[in-house]
Amino acid sequence: MKDSENSVCVVLFNNRHEALILLRNPHTSQWMPGKWSCPGGHLIEGESERYGVVRELFEETNIFVPEDSLVFVERRGKVAFYTTNEYHGRVILDECENTGYAWLSEEKLDSVDGIPNLKRTVREAATAQLCVRLNKRRHKHRTDS
Repeated sequence: MKDSENSVCVVLFNNRHEALILLRNPHTSQWMPGKWSCPGGHLIEGESERYGVVRELFEETNIFVPEDSLVFVERRGKVAFYTTNEYHGRVILDECENTGYAWLSEEKLDSVDGIPNLKRTVREAATAQLCVRLNKRRHKHRTDS
């Protein structure tokens, strides 16, 4: 199948509000080898962004996320950014693409050699997650009243 020009990226948070980042394989990665980044990649032509996020995350980490849990964060050029804190499984890397992983808080992202805008991406995803939580609380408060 042919890859499209569009890509997706997902910021996955654990219950400690740490983001999953992956160390791109320094020998085989065509884009930013040896840098830390969030999971993601090119969409397959005709694939929806949300399905592409689910597929890419599973291919790279063996973690499954429900498509309906994905929150759209923003679009930068041809890359759509999503976030979620709902997932199943544990990280098992496809070492052809990535050779390491870490769960890091936003503050600790300065300690890694990340791709450009990694900290910004995580910060904006964290803000989107906070907005979702606040909206759920408001909705719950309205239905309880």
